[in-house]
Amino acid sequence: MGRKRDSVNTESMYEEYLAGHSLERIGKDWGVSRQTVFERFTRAGLSLRPRARPKPYIKHGGRRFTVSKGGYLRATAGDRAFLHRVVWEEHHGPIPPGHEVRHRDGDLTNNDPENLQLVDLRARMRAQNPRRAVEVRACLACGAPIHRHDHEGPSAYRKRMFCGCACRGLWLRGGRKGPALRRHSWEILERLGHGGSPYKWRCRSCGLVKLKRPHPYARQWFTEWTWPDGRAEVAEKTPPCGGEASDGER
Repeated sequence: MGRKRDSVNTESMYEEYLAGHSLERIGKDWGVSRQTVFERFTRAGLSLRPRARPKPYIKHGGRRFTVSKGGYLRATAGDRAFLHRVVWEEHHGPIPPGHEVRHRDGDLTNNDPENLQLVDLRARMRAQNPRRAVEVRACLACGAPIHRHDHEGPSAYRKRMFCGCACRGLWLRGGRKGPALRRHSWEILERLGHGGSPYKWRCRSCGLVKLKRPHPYARQWFTEWTWPDGRAEVAEKTPPCGGEASDGER
């Protein structure tokens, strides 16, 4: 006595097949093998989709290469190597790190050795990325242009204020190489009581007086700045020094 055919399940499987599912996918959904699904469709006289035509290929070195989605010729088996890389290594040796092989005429299927060239990826990225072109900055200490490093991005370059460690140290010590402003050189004028905290200072270079006073309506202090010409101002930030740097600080 033969096994009764499950025509209901076969019709449901065929509906999924018409929806675009593969025989392997249908077999996994129904818990059977792909061959079982194929035999059911064959016994029921159901038509199957025609097989896809094989892609055109070319042979090189005993291997088949077909056109990939990116337009390059790629091996169909093994390491799936690109044909233009294989041709370059056969004529010029291994490709160094940070480089890639490009086609001179733009035709990705033309892998003639004379049509291939080796390109530095970093130089290519700098040439093709317009965002990397930024305005040249000047050093705050000496005024010289700040040279940009090869691997330095635009945001990192804009944050640099000095051309080197020497200028940065000179600036932090209060001097500049050119005739420009310098940092204040404070001397204590008055203290709170005997040996207390200082509250009044004066700059030795520009004569600016810094006075810390308690706020009359709040539990905090405010800073009053007085210039040698009598001008006074209350501000949180320190005004720039107008005195010239000494010869030892230049």
